[in-house]
Amino acid sequence: MNVVRACVVGGVARCIGISTDKACRAVTAYGASKLAMEKLFQAQLTAPTTFTLVRYGNVVASNGSVIPTWQQQAEQGQPITLTDRRCTRFWMAPSEAVSLIVRAADEIPSTIIVPKMGALSLEETAQYAIGTRYLTTVETGLRSCEKIHEDLVSVDEPAVELNQHFRLWSAERPGVCYTSDTAPRLTRDAFLAMLEEAESYE
Repeated sequence: MNVVRACVVGGVARCIGISTDKACRAVTAYGASKLAMEKLFQAQLTAPTTFTLVRYGNVVASNGSVIPTWQQQAEQGQPITLTDRRCTRFWMAPSEAVSLIVRAADEIPSTIIVPKMGALSLEETAQYAIGTRYLTTVETGLRSCEKIHEDLVSVDEPAVELNQHFRLWSAERPGVCYTSDTAPRLTRDAFLAMLEEAESYE
């Protein structure tokens, strides 16, 4: 709300909020806070500032990503820790994340743009990122409120499906669903290309 007020008072033309799949069917405080941001931004239809949003999954090798942790474990000869092999997660390259923000800059007020991201299981992700020769895994168990599969678009949300994205807007009708267990699977080559791009920025 402070960001909204500052934009309005400061005469900012457009503000783009960066949300997460954790906001969809939120079950954690982090997801709930992102959902609150989405709702606050979408409510500003009469504000002089245009508020739009993007909703991401995981950006490969970004701050907080599990992949650097896995790489460190492999280098030290330690087993790779997985919460649960059944878990599936969405993945995108840094350039895709930036492109989504650029797209959101042209959207009408209160819109949320959601990419049709590819997904992998945690075990597949570790195999691609570390290589099967060095891969010994240990399951640590799901943390409190952690999902087996993530949601990018819930069937209860007002969404329209486009070629590469979903557009969430209050004028649309609910009925579309996009989850990490049913999303298209990323190939090994596609994931490694994302990882190579992400590591090139370090």
